[in-house]
Amino acid sequence: MQIEDHPSALRNRQPIFEVLDPLLVSHARVLEVASGNGTHGAYCTANRPDLHWQATEADPIKLAVLRSRYEQQGGIQEPFALDALHFDWSSQQADVLLAINLVHISPFSVTAALMLGASQVLPSDGMLLLYGPYRVNGKHTSPSNAEFDANLQQQNPSWGIRDIQTLQDAAAPHKLWLQQRLDMPANNQFLVFTRTH
Repeated sequence: MQIEDHPSALRNRQPIFEVLDPLLVSHARVLEVASGNGTHGAYCTANRPDLHWQATEADPIKLAVLRSRYEQQGGIQEPFALDALHFDWSSQQADVLLAINLVHISPFSVTAALMLGASQVLPSDGMLLLYGPYRVNGKHTSPSNAEFDANLQQQNPSWGIRDIQTLQDAAAPHKLWLQQRLDMPANNQFLVFTRTH
């Protein structure tokens, strides 16, 4: 199967890796939700072969591409199906739960399920890492993000760019606390939540 990486993923993979690299301890277990075709996992494990990177997908077509990448390139762990809304999180353990460009293109119930999952998957001091566009204090960080948000909601009214405070409010009951907010290229941000017990 031919694997075609999305142009934006190719542009963003290096900046994303530069943020992840110092955050991930040696031999860190990374559980990536909604891995797409595996661009980021393949790139990160090529640069950090010590990582145990578990790629997952809810979409059967994307999962087939992920499995093809695993078979052709290795690096990532053998992918499996993960639908955040219907998944036994207790079956997994990870040091990091990672979601890249998921929060804004899914209903908020998916984000809430991700928070619940993090509370079950992560150890104390484990991290939930969320990459994508976010609003800050109710405001978009750029005109292009405001336009993007409107387009998302035209496609699906349950989608949209979330406010960071909304995410913090959803995370707090699961003892997940926002530790860092890092500005990224193309008006994106990396949110680093840490789990406590």
